[in-house]
Amino acid sequence: PIREPMMIAGIPVEASIAKTQFERAAGLSNTPLLPAGVVKLFVFESDARHGFWMKDMNYPIDILWVDATGVIVHIETSVPPESYPKSFTPPVPARFVIETQAGFTDREGVAVGDLITLPASLRN
Repeated sequence: PIREPMMIAGIPVEASIAKTQFERAAGLSNTPLLPAGVVKLFVFESDARHGFWMKDMNYPIDILWVDATGVIVHIETSVPPESYPKSFTPPVPARFVIETQAGFTDREGVAVGDLITLPASLRN
């Protein structure tokens, strides 16, 4: 899959983008690992409290929910595969969801209220 550069709280990463219902449903399921510096960016058509679960996941991840203006509105850290079938949802609506390596947000000091910069292909 094509990866596009983006920023999370000023940190450059490469994003694999899931825009379609099929791509969003597949997510990172059944993948062996998420390489350092790579994230999965889920793009939704509308703001909602999009829920995520760890179905068919092989490793823990951090999950970030981002509103339409690029502000991180919620973070779940080091979500383990064993949490399935529990679903994780943000307390407020979001437009985007980003999955990163577990520990990314703590290691990089990423927090709710920080900004992301979308890949160029998604900017209006």
